[in-house]
Amino acid sequence: MHVDHPPSDLQQVIYTHFGFPWMGMIALAYDPALACWVAEVNPGARAAIQENELIYAWAVGCDGLHRDYYPVKVGWDFAG
Repeated sequence: MHVDHPPSDLQQVIYTHFGFPWMGMIALAYDPALACWVAEVNPGARAAIQENELIYAWAVGCDGLHRDYYPVKVGWDFAG
């Protein structure tokens, strides 16, 4: 995920998934090699995954203020 502020201006970037049986808020990590925020999403039951195609992300600044939620469309790869 690309964010319009440099990593030094942010405490963290978080995402949450709604409707999943393993709902939660997960912090992303900044990957300098990719120049973006990344997280590994471990899927649960296939039926629950296919019902949800969005996760919601937001950034928290060093001052503690946060942006509005931003919907991110995800694709699921069941080949692995």
